[in-house]
Amino acid sequence: MKKNIVCITLCLLFQATVISAFAQSKPKAGDIISGVVSDNEGPLMSVIVMEKNDKGRVMSQSVTDNNGAFSFKLVNPDNRITVSYKGYLTVDMPISKTYFDIKLKYDPESGKITDGPDQNAQNALPRQNPSNMGHEYVNLGLSVMWATCNIGASTPQEYGDYFAWGETVPHYESGYAQEEPQTHWKSDMSGGYWWSTYKWSKETNSTLTKYCNDSNSGNEGLTDKMTKLVPGDDAANVQWGGTWRMPTKSEIEELFNQCTWTWTKENGIYGYRITSKISGYTDRSIFLPATGIRGGKSLNGLNSDGMYWSSSLDTDNTLMAWCIYFVDADLENIDDDVSVAPFSRHNGQTIRPVCP
Repeated sequence: MKKNIVCITLCLLFQATVISAFAQSKPKAGDIISGVVSDNEGPLMSVIVMEKNDKGRVMSQSVTDNNGAFSFKLVNPDNRITVSYKGYLTVDMPISKTYFDIKLKYDPESGKITDGPDQNAQNALPRQNPSNMGHEYVNLGLSVMWATCNIGASTPQEYGDYFAWGETVPHYESGYAQEEPQTHWKSDMSGGYWWSTYKWSKETNSTLTKYCNDSNSGNEGLTDKMTKLVPGDDAANVQWGGTWRMPTKSEIEELFNQCTWTWTKENGIYGYRITSKISGYTDRSIFLPATGIRGGKSLNGLNSDGMYWSSSLDTDNTLMAWCIYFVDADLENIDDDVSVAPFSRHNGQTIRPVCP
């Protein structure tokens, strides 16, 4: 009898301990909820992790960094975590702990745009969401949303600023992007846009210090096999924040292939009106002005040519990176008015950001 009582007592004590431990580990308002989001190939960047209440309202959120990590302050432990990323199944779960290791499952069907042709006509207008820091985008029915204007511009027809590839600030003083000849260079950038002023080289095109897969071009034989800009070197992410970033080569190729490009003039500015060819989205478009390019101390091709950086290195020539390149469609003897092409990294080009 005594043995039974002892066993029962021990069981009750163990149960009480487990319940107590569970109660202590249950998150409470104000706790930091953190974790990592990944798929079978590794961490996922720019994934939005949201805390939603029972009415579906977002109460708190975070965006994963280049390591897939996120963190946010919990508003209510009775809410749920929702993780949504285009091309993957949405994850929804209770907030039962403070750290989550979230694995997303790839599903092409989930990549379909949800605010498409079955919504009202307002969806064709520029839109915002809390992760876009007040900057507008247009849903063209593609894999990413495209911003309505360039970095440094406030309207679609403004040219904006010029950046060497992998740099996050212009070489000239604010407000003088199109000055020609340029007389307002920053003191340490007075040489303009050359290898000698490029952030990721030591004076020449054979002394690269980052994003180099050819030892002949790397400083002291450097190779790092980095082929895509990390967030800290992505001008769109640094300048605009949130989930904004520079488009990849595949994303500018998608814009090139899945849209109709029409040379036009808007508010006195030449450029291309780019209209979606995707069924249900053909009423949606963006405008890319002919911004020209800054090479050395000169600004060339303004209002006739356009060059827009991607975040992708040319793996066949480590001195170059991929961009959208177009010329005045009215010029004769031009076979390709618009193309996706590599250009030297030290040149100053404009950037049209994208977001998930």
